[in-house]
Amino acid sequence: MNYSHIFSAFVPKTEKLESFGFVEVDETETAGSGKILRCKKPLPLSAFYAEFTLNLEKSLLEAHVFDGETGERYALFDVPGAQGTFVGEIREEVQRLIDEFCKTCCVSADLRKDYFAFIERRFAVKPEFPWAAEAKSARTGAANAKSGANTEAYADAAVFRCPNGKWFALAMDITYRQMQSGLKAIDAERAAAPASATPGTASSSCENSGKAAAVPFSAEDKVWCVNLKAAPDEIPLLIDAKSIFPAYHMNKKHWITVALTAATDFDKLCDLTGRSFELVAGKGSRK
Repeated sequence: MNYSHIFSAFVPKTEKLESFGFVEVDETETAGSGKILRCKKPLPLSAFYAEFTLNLEKSLLEAHVFDGETGERYALFDVPGAQGTFVGEIREEVQRLIDEFCKTCCVSADLRKDYFAFIERRFAVKPEFPWAAEAKSARTGAANAKSGANTEAYADAAVFRCPNGKWFALAMDITYRQMQSGLKAIDAERAAAPASATPGTASSSCENSGKAAAVPFSAEDKVWCVNLKAAPDEIPLLIDAKSIFPAYHMNKKHWITVALTAATDFDKLCDLTGRSFELVAGKGSRK
């Protein structure tokens, strides 16, 4: 089972991995996959044990369960929809080990908190939560019938405005499927574009548009991200399908979506935010 989603919130401390039980796998087993670490942990409530495989370069963490007596893999653990008392207990034991790993071997990667602090410090702007009141109203039975939107999903979404009142950043909590959805749109646009389209434009090609699989998390895992304005000719070069994507729910020719995860270059995120502010407010309004 894939537990790589934890790396959206935590960064491993390499010096702590050995004490947890991780050891490097022989290179002959990795087949060019990079440095692989592995550890085995007993599951006290059963005669089974969990084996964890960690790839730091690709931010991958997988767990499988084996019978301690026969060494056979417990396949039911790897089936997401599998139900039953025993498999449920096994999942709980493995989750406790995952929680222990996060607590003892990782540090928090709360980019949202650091990012909000950067914006307030750099631009003297505080976040606004325009959908919070509607979400509260919906919870009390007075939903906004006019829009018909699921405001509850965006209750924590925050916008940051330039002095002219326009947004230069929209931070929200969405799924990886939603964040990656724009890649398909770019592929479709590229396929429909004439062969003579000018290289480097939004309607021509994006070298990384087909690399959604580079993000090792499941489609429904939630992630904090931010929509930023960018120059149309730069957007195809910025998108890497790992931390920078075509804009979710905004004009993809002028906006991008940047994930607020451990995979994100924070300095680059700050630079892109400054550029977004300039594009929305005008260079003369730069702080």
